[in-house]
Amino acid sequence: MSRLNFCSFFSVAFGEDRKPYLYQERFAEAEQLPEVVDVPTGLGKTAAAVLAWIWRRKFGSEAIRKETPRRLVYCLPMRVLVEQTLEETVRWLDNIGLLGGEATWRGGAERRLERYEPWPNDERPATGWAADALAAAPTIQASRVAVHVLMGGEDRTDWASWPERDAVLIGTQDMLLSRALNRGYAASRARWPIEFALLNNDCLWVFDEVQLMGSALATSSQLDAFRNGGKQRGGFGVYGSCRSLWMSATIQPDWLDTVDHMTPDQPALGLSAEEKRDRASEAGRRLNATKKLIPARNRLDKKATALSAEILETHIRRAAEARAMTLAVVNTVERATRLHNELRKIAAKRKLTVDLLLVHSRFRPPDRRAIVDRLRSDCPEGGRIVVSTQVVEAGVDISAGVLFTDVAPWASLVQRFGRCNRKGDINGAEVYWVDVDDPAPYPSDDVADARKILSRIQVSEVNDVGPASLPPEKLLYRPLHVLRRKDMVDLFDTTPDLAGNDIDISRFLRDGDDHDVYVFWRNVGKGASPDDTDEAPPRREELCPVSAPRFRDFVAGNDRVWRWDFLDDRWRTAEQSAVHPGQTFLVASDAGGYSPELGWHARNDGPVNVVEREAAAKTEQSTDDEPLSRTTGCWQSIAEHTDDVCRELAQIVGQLPIGAASGALAIAARWHDWGKAHGAFQAKLRPDCRSVAEARAIYARAGGFVAKAPSNCWSRWNQRAADAEGSLHRPHFRHELASALGIFVVGTDILPDELRSLVAYLVAAHHGKVRLSIRSLPGERKPPTSRGDTPQFARGVWDGDVLPIVDLGGGVQAPETALSLESMQLGLSDADEPSWVARMLEVRDELGVFRLAYLESLLRAADWRASDHADAIRGPQNG
Repeated sequence: MSRLNFCSFFSVAFGEDRKPYLYQERFAEAEQLPEVVDVPTGLGKTAAAVLAWIWRRKFGSEAIRKETPRRLVYCLPMRVLVEQTLEETVRWLDNIGLLGGEATWRGGAERRLERYEPWPNDERPATGWAADALAAAPTIQASRVAVHVLMGGEDRTDWASWPERDAVLIGTQDMLLSRALNRGYAASRARWPIEFALLNNDCLWVFDEVQLMGSALATSSQLDAFRNGGKQRGGFGVYGSCRSLWMSATIQPDWLDTVDHMTPDQPALGLSAEEKRDRASEAGRRLNATKKLIPARNRLDKKATALSAEILETHIRRAAEARAMTLAVVNTVERATRLHNELRKIAAKRKLTVDLLLVHSRFRPPDRRAIVDRLRSDCPEGGRIVVSTQVVEAGVDISAGVLFTDVAPWASLVQRFGRCNRKGDINGAEVYWVDVDDPAPYPSDDVADARKILSRIQVSEVNDVGPASLPPEKLLYRPLHVLRRKDMVDLFDTTPDLAGNDIDISRFLRDGDDHDVYVFWRNVGKGASPDDTDEAPPRREELCPVSAPRFRDFVAGNDRVWRWDFLDDRWRTAEQSAVHPGQTFLVASDAGGYSPELGWHARNDGPVNVVEREAAAKTEQSTDDEPLSRTTGCWQSIAEHTDDVCRELAQIVGQLPIGAASGALAIAARWHDWGKAHGAFQAKLRPDCRSVAEARAIYARAGGFVAKAPSNCWSRWNQRAADAEGSLHRPHFRHELASALGIFVVGTDILPDELRSLVAYLVAAHHGKVRLSIRSLPGERKPPTSRGDTPQFARGVWDGDVLPIVDLGGGVQAPETALSLESMQLGLSDADEPSWVARMLEVRDELGVFRLAYLESLLRAADWRASDHADAIRGPQNG
């Protein structure tokens, strides 16, 4: 195919005869990816990054394809940008013929994404342009690419189950970086390690609009140093390539100079001198767009009346000329809501026909999508006034004729200017700056510096804030908190402290105290608990981000708010003192707190509509939860399930660059469910279920044990069941701990000593609940005392428990083995064997936190896929 080049690829992606800017071509075709992209707003940085990654991963030279990571992680500072980036990426992949999944579009030429269902393992052949490219270049292996949004909640399709597949992951810095720090916001605790692993290995991270990131920018630099080596020490090491790219119209490379990360040694990628001089080109028109700077007559006071009237007067003057948009950007959600409400009152009183729109970050995804659709649609007669917070600063492709903006740090103001006369096609565009008494949420020094710059421009001969006229300014970056190497090591362990608390990572994600929690609403009757209706975990479309301090005020004296207790497998009434950033809360729909027009609004006491949701994937929502052991009707022995896991693991590992570690993984896969033969696990099967009795008889004849059974055949722990089953019915029992303890006992003819600790870790960690440490939990059943002493116990395993002879499939038989919990103790045992903690720390430090977690994630993915495969293929069996 003669037209197999980036220009034709770019045009097809956009679905029109559109050529890339020269810098976009250089980006895609360079031998080495840049670290910094410095390009003015409105000149296609998102397209440059996404399309360059697709081109390099799928259609570049063999060397470039091999060096390009298989996951693109696109990190945005604001939630309002996520849906827009998702839509653009899905459209580009769909046009190329490589979209993994199914997209439904609405509208004509300006089609909008109605619905997208990602298929992580989409094996359909490429179509369209990509199919032609493959026909012309048979050496290319262009598989489809699914696009996933990481915004919290549980999804029906699970990207983490397919670590060997190419994927685009899009999310905010809170959601993505919290996962990269092993404390995923709005995610199940058991899921933290697998997302931590997959976001720190074999990824290209793209950080867009970095001037808005705050302390998270330093976090991104430090993570890059930890992966790849930095100033002081080598990195922890990763599997595959894991690179970072930072983009902004105001970025300065020395912002990336942190305690471990060096300033990039290659120059930033930007527009060429030729592109800047060519005023006839699209880039030239955007660069030379003019925008007159004017001081606003009024400030935003408590009533907001005077400023609202000024905005309306200015808008009416402009709207008389054309269907115009006026944009007002203020610094906080509270100010935006106040200004919007006052504008609505005045417009109604004057009977003005104007489309009023409020945009900020405190909306649920369906309502936010509806707002963004209106924002991007043609202005109606009478024009449109958009009141927004800084969410419009980054990547929102709108162009207003008039902009009112609060004074903010200069880098933020430059982004806001980019939303006025964006394409250079509006005559007489105006920017009004509104002074502020309170600089929150920004540092007062940064706001004061910006005020001085505005004053200088205003009295200059040019008096223009278009891109070509902006004065060069040296901007300082002063992160409040910097992630250190010790922090990263400590975060690897996901075990809560003795008080049940976790390391607080919020300081590494956002500046100040205004961090978020995530809230969703369900119909819970008066005097009832969510446990009464067995409320499921939230889906992404239900979650609304809310300022943690504001939510603490809402929780005070309110008994209609609950938080999930991972340990006790139940909903607990939320307490004001226990509200911390990143947590998820359920609110009764009749308790209010939200409206589709205003978003989170604590004073709104009307009922909140519950978002319709579809069934979610299996997730482990408590320490006792065993979703992978529950099926829709399929029975499997330990041997059958283990054979399936080993097959899935071989398929995964065969496509990944993990080298010699594949041997330890294969052994761990074969032995990972040995502990399911423990009597405490088999006792979870209900004895009063006829199909259970039949299955037990079937597997007893086969010399095996049940690993998988229909959901209705598993019992929950309660005192009556405990009395019936005796000592075998144990709360908090973890079969993977029993498997791992057995690993320490089997002979060297079965398992070489040099692999024993790594295999034990991988076996113990394959549900994400037993990792670096072993300890008992509150409410555990204690073993009976012997000679006045209580034997060691942890996670339902008692010292001296015996695992029987078990068929593990593949011709492997586990011997009868007595389990010892001596390794719970610190220091050497009586047999001079190191403790569990000592063994696991040695493994962690030898492999590094990223590689060890990656191996852990591969076994977990194989286990998930084997369980799903059994349900889908085997179907109901034995009743």
